[in-house]
Amino acid sequence: MKKFIIYSTILAAFSMPHFASADIVKRACLSSSAKTKSVRLCGCLQVAADATLNGAEQRKTAELISDPDLSQDVKASDSRRNERFWKRYTTFSQVAQKYCS
Repeated sequence: MKKFIIYSTILAAFSMPHFASADIVKRACLSSSAKTKSVRLCGCLQVAADATLNGAEQRKTAELISDPDLSQDVKASDSRRNERFWKRYTTFSQVAQKYCS
């Protein structure tokens, strides 16, 4: 049931016009060194981020895109805040993989 709600929310987010967003994830994606980046892919990642992450989590995700080595530090951290973030980030990653590939 939880997955159904998440995917329903994502589908709604993908079908709605994309207006008020700082596009921080999209901008981090476009400025990354990834060879497979594109405007379409980075835009899709932003929509997935808007649907699954709050503003602070999007900023942290942008940091991870800019500095991939940081992700291991966050994942291995004993901080409850980082643990909660990592769970949300994992959901974002799953949604992005499903809809943006």
